[in-house]
This record gives sequence, structure tokens and C-alpha cells, in this order.
Amino acid sequence: MAMAKVWESTFLRRVVVLVVVLASAVLVNFVEFAAEEHESRIRRHDATNDYPPRIVVTPTTDSTISSPSQNDEKQFESSSANDESKLDTNQIEINFPDYQSVPELSIPITSIESTIETIKSGLTKAHRELIAKLEVDYGKDTFAQMFLSPPIGRMAFGKDSTVTSSWKAMKRKIIIKLLQVILHGKTIPFVWITAGNSVAAAHGNLMNESYTAVLERAVQPIFRSGGLHFIGRNQGMSGMPSGPELALCMESIYGLSADVLMYDFSLTDGTSYGFAELFFHRATMHRNRPAVVARIIETERQDLMTNMEQNGITALSLHQQTINKLVFADIPDSFGKTTEELEAMPEFLRHARCQKRIENGEPYCSEQRFSRYVCPNRPYRVGWHPGWKWHAVIGNTLALSMVEIFQDAVEQLSSWTSSTNLESKLRELILAESTDYLRAQKRLLTKHADLFQSDEMGTPFLTEALFQSNSFCHSARDPSYLRKMGLVTEVDLDNLDQFNITINNEKQSEPCEGVWHYDSADFFKLHSDDGWKRVVLPNEDEHRLFFAQNDRPLRGIIAVILVVVGVNDKNYGLEIREDALLSDLDMEVNGVQVSNTTIVKTSNWNLVFLMHEKGYEFPTRLNPANANRESLEFKARVLGEDKFVRFSSFLIW
Repeated sequence: MAMAKVWESTFLRRVVVLVVVLASAVLVNFVEFAAEEHESRIRRHDATNDYPPRIVVTPTTDSTISSPSQNDEKQFESSSANDESKLDTNQIEINFPDYQSVPELSIPITSIESTIETIKSGLTKAHRELIAKLEVDYGKDTFAQMFLSPPIGRMAFGKDSTVTSSWKAMKRKIIIKLLQVILHGKTIPFVWITAGNSVAAAHGNLMNESYTAVLERAVQPIFRSGGLHFIGRNQGMSGMPSGPELALCMESIYGLSADVLMYDFSLTDGTSYGFAELFFHRATMHRNRPAVVARIIETERQDLMTNMEQNGITALSLHQQTINKLVFADIPDSFGKTTEELEAMPEFLRHARCQKRIENGEPYCSEQRFSRYVCPNRPYRVGWHPGWKWHAVIGNTLALSMVEIFQDAVEQLSSWTSSTNLESKLRELILAESTDYLRAQKRLLTKHADLFQSDEMGTPFLTEALFQSNSFCHSARDPSYLRKMGLVTEVDLDNLDQFNITINNEKQSEPCEGVWHYDSADFFKLHSDDGWKRVVLPNEDEHRLFFAQNDRPLRGIIAVILVVVGVNDKNYGLEIREDALLSDLDMEVNGVQVSNTTIVKTSNWNLVFLMHEKGYEFPTRLNPANANRESLEFKARVLGEDKFVRFSSFLIW
């Protein structure tokens, strides 16, 4: 019996030792994996194409603004010069990151004259090939009727788009990029971001059928002729309006390198024009000064775009009514045609228009709206989502317009000679663009700011926070720049109690994986069983990317956005809404108790500002290892049982 007890005791000790050894090995492996993942994210950050050339423009106070040279003013007239900011070309610092994932430069960089001739030759060839492809897609005669009579490339943004200041400003933006190629001697990205709802996301269609994908394929060879790598990113999100979340989270979601930001939210914004107004205001504050292109359906949003253009922002409106009249109306009607006649029609025209209706009606226009060669039973094939032929027309229309602007930019460059100081030209053009955007931030109207209402928060404070102050956003929304870069949740080996993302979309099954619906309304979930959860804003990687220039000090203001659609899932319990945050949550910011909240109501999309007993500004915390890194740590726990809350985004000012 004694021997049995000794054996049993020895066996148990061995088991305990084995468990400890295995646990240690698992922990070591986890630590190594976490560290490798952290380093991998940093490498992806450093090698990304998403970071624009470092162009820092520092304004000083003076009564005048230095202007570009007289010749460049003829090319582009900036807005009036009476302002309190002064910019100087010597204050512009230009450094180029080492882009890792762009093609090798395909043009030789020699003298300005020979380089431009090479670009013009490549452009002519690429343009000829694009036209030949479109003539095959639509038929030579129908293509000419749809897109060339009149030339839709020069009329898509208005009756005579080429004389507008926005057309000239977009040309200026492309010239800036071409000069960067020539001076840097390497390929430079040109990034187009499509922001919008499920129509922009091309729900019901394949990813490569969206108008953004069509645009990218069409213009990539054109831009490649000048050493630019055109990148079209479709970041549409189902059911989302443009504000307040997407507008306030613009840089975090759409990235820092947007050269063009496409607005396509008319369906979900509806008559809440304050959303579009906020989105446009935040675009002027984006550090890469993107051009704004908007698909416009009604006049009120056009008035907002006109206000943008009048105040110096590159704002081009794609009028859907104009496209319907000039392009879609010339698509041959499939109604009344025989089977043989239908089969003889190009695929891009067959079943595209039935009895004057686009992708709707008989014979087969409704049935053939969405392609079927891959994943034919994919979801979201509904009546309010246009099909692939509609997307092709919009994408090709945008492409032909960008081609025209690119050609004008190259023509402008061709007037320069080897005696031209290209670096000086680049600085002058950047100066003009920066000046216009700085002025616009002060001058844009806020006609619809009353959409954002708060009983407790004063209108001046709210307007200043939303429309004029830089903010940072830590968002679970997808697709987003932060999610792509892996920066939303940093690896912290000492504290594993961070808010983690809960994926909200269904898993795609083969053969549909990766070909449709990649936007997802994900969220940070906090449940009664979780205890305390925390998030540091910004985390280390976010600070490196967004705050390294130390030009956006934190004021200590924090707000949260909750997921709009409620869930009454028995597995989760009762969902906590905005008006119950104080009663159902215990919240702290940098150790200071949250004692009140202010709800900014915007129809169903509410923004909740957190307060302590002395106001909205919480004390910021300095990192001992980095005196320039200020942060806010938000901690929360659910009070009571079987309750949960879903945060979509955390915002700080």
C-alpha cells in the first residue's frame, strides 16, 4: 500500500511537471508567434504603398500668400489670395518612401524632352489599345455613339468639364505625380478610393465587375506610360451613410495615400445632406489632399460640391442623369429582337436595355443583370443593386475622363524644356494645392450642420469638433486601411485584455471565396462575462503611422460609435444602447471615471462623447519610452449579467 502511494505521488508529480513543461512551451511559442506577428505588421507598414511621399507644408502667419509662377497660374488659377496663412516653397519637405509592391519603372528617365516624348509615345499606344478594346466590348459603331458623340470623357463632369477649376486642379495633381516619377526615378502609386454603400461595393456582382475594378483595368496602362501605378480600391460598405462614422474615420478607413476619393452614398445618405457636407469637409483635412469625385443624383449634393469647387477643392461631379442621357440612352434596345439578333450583339450590350429600362424588363434584362459564370447563386442580387453592365458603363466613363485629364497633364509637361527647374516646379504646384486646401478648411459653408444635434453640447463646440478639428479613429469597420495593415489591435504580451474584433459576416464557401462581398460591419464586443476590457488610443503602431510628425497633439476628447443594428441574440443577452451606457457600463479614461455622456443624434447614427466631472477633455498619458507619444486608455466593463455592447469605432481628438 505504501509503495502504491509513493508510486501514485511520484506519478502525479511527473504529470504536474509535464504539464508545466508543456504549458511553458506553449507560452514560449505564443510569445514568439506574437512577436513575429507584431514585427510582420511593422514590416507591412514600412513596405506599404499606402503611405504617400512625405510632403510637409508648414503655414506661418502673414497677410499675403506667396503665389506660384505666372506661367503656372495660367495653367491653374487658385482661389483668391486674401487669407491669413502664408506658405513658402522652402517650407515644403519632400521625401519618397521605398515602395515595395509597385512595378518597376518602365520608362527611361533622361532629359525632360526625351522623357516626355517617351511618355507621349507610350500614352498614344496605351490609348489606342484601350479604344480598340472598348470597340470590341460594345461594337465599334455603338461605342462611338455611346462614348464619343459627344466625347463623354470631357463631358462626364459637366457640359464643358475642361474649363472648370476642378479639371485643371486634377490635371495639376497628375503633373505633381509625373514630376515625382521623373525626380525620384521610380514608379509612384496613384490611388483611387471608392467610398460608398452597397451600390459602390457592387453587391450582387463579383469584385472584378465593380466600376472601380473596371476603371483600374482601363487606365492602368495609360498611367503606366508615365511611370504611375494606378490603384483602384473599392471600399464600399453595405448600408453605410457617409457620416458621421466614415467621415470622422476617413484616414483610418480609407488610408493616408488617397489621391482621389470617390463619394457614392446618395442612396444611403438620402436627404441627410449634413452627412455629405461632413464627408466633404473632412476630405479637405485629409493630409494627402485628395480630389473628390462624387456620383450625384440630385441638386442639393451638387450645391455642396459647387461650394467645394468655389473654395479651391478639386471637386468633380459625375451626374447620373447626364450619363443616363448621353450614354445609357444609346444602348440598343434588346426588346423585339430575335434570338439570332440578340446572340449577334456584343456581350456588354446584350440584355442591357429592355424597353428603355437598364438591366430591367424582358427579354431577359432582369434575369441577365448579374453574371453567372462564377458563383451564380451569390447573395445581394436584388433590384436596387445594378449589374455588371451598369458598372462597366460607369467604370469606362470614369476611365475615359481620367484618360483625357492625363493627356492634358502630359501636354502641359511637354511645354517644359531642359532648362526648367523641375524640383522648383514641383514645389510650386504642391504649394498651390496645399494653399487651396488650407483656405477651404476655413471657408467651406456648414449649411446642414444642424443635422448633428445635442441637447447638452454647445453648437460651436460640436461644429468645431466635427467640421474643423483633426480626429483619429480606431475602427472595426472593414474594408479599412487599419484592418489591412493589421494595426487595429497591437500585440501586447503583458496585457491580453484588449478589445478584440468580432467578425460579423458569414464565411464564404468555395468557389465564392474571395470573389464577392468583402465588406463587413465588424465590431468590438464587450459582454458581462468579459470583465474589464481596454484599448489604447492610439496604439504604438497607429502612433507611428498617424502621429509621428507630432503635428496633431491630443486634446483628450473621446467618443464612441455603437453598431446601429440591434441584436437580440440569446447567446449574447440584452444589447446595451447609447442611452444606457452610463447605467450599464463602468468606464474609465486614463484612470478617470466617466461620469456622463453626450449623445449627438443624427437619425439612427449616433455619436457618444464621454465626459468626466469637469468636462470633455480627459488628461492624456505620456509614454515613458517616447515623450512625444500621448495616448488615452479607454477601459470598460458591463454591469449586471447577460448584457453586451458592440462598439463600431473609438474616436479621439
